[in-house]
Amino acid sequence: MTKEKSLYQVKLILDYLPNEEYDKIPEETIKYIEENMEYSDDVKINPDIPLENQNIDDKTYDFLEKIIKRIENPQQYDNSKDNSSEEELPREKLIELLEKYKAENTKVNKAKELLEEYKSALEKKDKEIIELKRINQDLYNSIKKCPKIFRKILFKNFEKKLLK
Repeated sequence: MTKEKSLYQVKLILDYLPNEEYDKIPEETIKYIEENMEYSDDVKINPDIPLENQNIDDKTYDFLEKIIKRIENPQQYDNSKDNSSEEELPREKLIELLEKYKAENTKVNKAKELLEEYKSALEKKDKEIIELKRINQDLYNSIKKCPKIFRKILFKNFEKKLLK
């Protein structure tokens, strides 16, 4: 019997409990059972026959035992998480979480690549700016070497046009 079907069997057993006993079961446990159980026509519980005489799976007994322990010792479960099957995520949810993680991871990797490309582009442009400043300074020095008369004729507003 699968875990989901055994949870359904647990649900059937719990449904036949008296209300005062049922109310002692933590809501998280009931919610977990209802979210993860799988309905099956093969699984049946007869309240008129004792549980010992019915065909109950070992997983169902294990889960019922965990519920009883949780009811008897609530402090133990409130302070620390139980590593039982109750706390485990179903396979589908694990796969879904892994897919989300992979998608987020690819987004992070793409962002890292874009950031690296941006940094390299910035470094390249900084080098180009430095080179242009050097060329501009060389041009300015060359023009300054020309006689003043040629500068006034050929280079009007020379000082304003410099790229300083």
